[in-house]
Amino acid sequence: MLLDAEAATTHTEALDASAPPVASPLAAIPPEAAPAQPERSRARQALADAIAEVRALEAEIAEASAAVSEAHDARWAAESALSAAEEALERARPRPGFNAPRPREPHTFRSQEEADAYTALLNTPPPSIEDAKAAVASATDARDSALAAVQFHQKRLDAAADRLRWKRSSIDKALRLVVHFDPAMAALAAETKRLATAAAVSRRAFEMAVGDTMLQRDHQFHGSTEPTDFRTDPDGWALLPRWREALEALRADPDAPLPMPSVA
Repeated sequence: MLLDAEAATTHTEALDASAPPVASPLAAIPPEAAPAQPERSRARQALADAIAEVRALEAEIAEASAAVSEAHDARWAAESALSAAEEALERARPRPGFNAPRPREPHTFRSQEEADAYTALLNTPPPSIEDAKAAVASATDARDSALAAVQFHQKRLDAAADRLRWKRSSIDKALRLVVHFDPAMAALAAETKRLATAAAVSRRAFEMAVGDTMLQRDHQFHGSTEPTDFRTDPDGWALLPRWREALEALRADPDAPLPMPSVA
């Protein structure tokens, strides 16, 4: 019986091996697609382009400002090197009546290092006049190159700052177009019209009912036709800060939503 069972098992395995593989039921289920991003309107795309250009200009200004700072540092270093080369040239010039030219001695030293450097300078023989002149010429060229670099990067910085001022105004224009064509603005306009009409009708009915004598300052109905103070009624004024925050967010994010009056 065991042999028959083994033969049946072997036959079954052979049939399973020759049969095509059965696909898993999960393989027929397509992977979950990512939610489609809403397409930007032309106005919001123009705002996105303006924001991107402003950010690029801000990055360029930061880079140019750092380059100006580095160029100024290089300029001061070149000025210092030129001063040292000119002093070395002065030491190298022959002076009638002196056996060994000495550098001009300062009145005071700011540190022991300066005093040691001055002593070392006294004990150092002056360079040849040719070497000193060549050093001055090289230091002058380096100073002039450093000055040119300062001017170059400063012009870059000024030009980028001018373009940034113009581009920031383009954000304001693009933002006004976004607000103008956004459905939230149409809803806000309709709600404003409805509330203004209701307020006007209610005010006229109130004044017609109470008359002028009941609107004196000491009467309980005085000020009933005026809006509440936002300091005592923050909920009644909630829509105003929401729009202020939304417009500020829209300056940095072209996809920022505008609040609808219905959810205020």
